[in-house]
Amino acid sequence: MNRNRLCYILPKFAAYSEEHFAHTARTLEALAEHLDLTVIVKQAEGKVAISGAKKVWLQRARGPLRILELLWLLLRARCGGCRVFFTHYSYSGGICAALVAHVTGAKAYYWHCGQAKQYFPACWAPRPQVLAKKLLDELPLDLCLRLSHALVTGTLRMAEYYVREFRVDRGKIIIVPNDIDLARFQPRTHSLHAAKETLGLPADRPLVLFLHRLSPRKGAQYLAAIAQHVRADVPSVMFAIIGGGPWEELVREQIETRHLCDAVRMLGWVPNSQVRMYYAAADLFIMPSDEEGFPRVLLEAQAIGVPFVATNVGGVLDIVTPQQAENVVQKGDIAAFAKRVVALLRDPAHRGGLSAEGFRNVRQYAVEKVTPLFISRVVEHG
Repeated sequence: MNRNRLCYILPKFAAYSEEHFAHTARTLEALAEHLDLTVIVKQAEGKVAISGAKKVWLQRARGPLRILELLWLLLRARCGGCRVFFTHYSYSGGICAALVAHVTGAKAYYWHCGQAKQYFPACWAPRPQVLAKKLLDELPLDLCLRLSHALVTGTLRMAEYYVREFRVDRGKIIIVPNDIDLARFQPRTHSLHAAKETLGLPADRPLVLFLHRLSPRKGAQYLAAIAQHVRADVPSVMFAIIGGGPWEELVREQIETRHLCDAVRMLGWVPNSQVRMYYAAADLFIMPSDEEGFPRVLLEAQAIGVPFVATNVGGVLDIVTPQQAENVVQKGDIAAFAKRVVALLRDPAHRGGLSAEGFRNVRQYAVEKVTPLFISRVVEHG
C-alpha cells in the first residue's frame, strides 16, 4: 500500500528540552504511523529518536556549508518521492524548502504561530540592533511567508493576525491546532497536599504556578507585581516560577525588592518531561504573557486539571471555552489579573468546575485527533 510522503524540517530535537520541542517528538511519531516520514533535524541535543520515521537526517555541517547541506538533504527527500515539505519555524528551513519545492514541482508549507511583528523595529535605522533584527529576523520571516505555498498556523485569530500584520492572503493560510499527548499529561491522581509534599513545597499553602521563558514576551516583568497584589489579599499564597531566560536575574531582584522571598520560589528550568508533577501540585496556573500564538502551557494545565488565569493575546480566546474566558484579561493589566487570581484562590468550588471544563476542552487537541487534521489539511492538500 502506497502511503503519502512528508519531509518535516525540525529546527531542534531535544528529548529533555524545557521547550515545546518535547511535544513535537510525539507529534512526529503520530505522523509516522500514517505517512512515510522523512525528518531533517537542524540541531539536536542527545540522541535523535523518532519512532516509525522512515528516515531521520541530522545536519552536521557548520557555518555557510549548512545551507548547502540542507539543500542537498531536501533534494534527496524530493528524489525519494516526497512532494510535501513542512517546516516548523526555522527560517533557513522555510526558505530552502520553498526554493527546492518551486524548482522541483513540490509544495512547501511553513508553520508559524506567534505575534512576532510587535517586536520588529518600526523602520530601518543605521544601528546594529535594528539592522540585526531586520536582516536576521524580519526579512527571513517575510521570505518564508512569501515563498511558501501556504502558511500553517494554530487558530483563526492567528490567521487574521497574519493577514492584518503581514498581508498574507487568507486563502494561503491553513489552520491546524497544536496537539498534546494526553497519555503523558494525565489528570492528577494524588491530592494537592500530597503533590506539594512530594516536591518539598508547603502543603498547607495555595500554590500558583508560572511555567514559561522569563522574558518580556511571556510577562516576566509582571510576576513580582502580581505576586505582591495577590499576597496582600491571600497572605498564605506561594508562587512557583519555573523557567529561565534574559529576565531571570531581574525577576529575582524584583522579588527581593518587594520582600517576596517567603512567597516566591524560583525553580529554574525544568525539562518538559518532568513538569507534570508541578502542574499536579498547583492550585492555579498563570500566563501573563504579552505575546503568544497557541500556548501549549494552557493545554498542559487543562490536561492535568489546573484552572488558569491568562492574558488575551494571540489565539488564546480561540482555545478556551466561554467559562474559561472569564479568567482571560487584557495584557499588562496587573490589577485585573491579580483580582482574578485572588477570586479563584478563594473559591475552591469554582476551581473544581474549571478543572472539569478543562478536561472536556483539551480532548479536542489530543494528538490522535489533531494528526488526521494535519494529514488532510497539509499533506493531502499538498
